[in-house]
Amino acid sequence: VQNRKLSLAEKLQIEIEVLKQLIRIEMELGIIKANFYIILQEKLQEISRMAAGWVKYLQKKESL
Repeated sequence: VQNRKLSLAEKLQIEIEVLKQLIRIEMELGIIKANFYIILQEKLQEISRMAAGWVKYLQKKESL
């Protein structure tokens, strides 16, 4: 069960990074406005920090 949680958390981190890149490209192509891009990126940064914390916690718990 613990390995599955860690695997899912690591997958989440990757998906968040891909989403951040896609949103950046949308802004560069003019699909979304810069101010909306900034709002989305701020929220994704927060989500990314939470996911990183989960991964760190699960890795630490797994090594015990």
